[in-house]
Amino acid sequence: MHSIEPLRNCLWCKDALRGRSDKKFCDSICRNAYNNKLEHSSANLIKTINYALRRNRNILADIYEQAAPDYTVSKEVLVYKGFQFKYHTEVIDLKNPVPLFVCYDFGYQVLPEEQVQILPISKDLFGSWHSANGSRRGDRV
Repeated sequence: MHSIEPLRNCLWCKDALRGRSDKKFCDSICRNAYNNKLEHSSANLIKTINYALRRNRNILADIYEQAAPDYTVSKEVLVYKGFQFKYHTEVIDLKNPVPLFVCYDFGYQVLPEEQVQILPISKDLFGSWHSANGSRRGDRV
């Protein structure tokens, strides 16, 4: 007597599978194509976020050079230049009602009346902040 094998299909090309019961792909070509597609979608997300972070940092750096002496600009100017407020590398509270948002080596604080103050971030601030927090990212002081 022959038992009837349940019909299974390759996850990539959808051809019928024969052989081991735990087989998911017809061959290594289909397996590689399937896994490459999975990696590609997550890589695109990371690339998009990194692009936005780098762009935000460059906008902050450019405006910092031009906005002396108080390094304050309107939020509207940042948005016009393509700044995306949802992307930053860190948030430092520093027990201040106005948190400091960090984008690599520049930070900004959103002030009243839709003003934004831009500040360079020194390595000293990161060193002291991280050591005070046990070197855990994302904790607030």
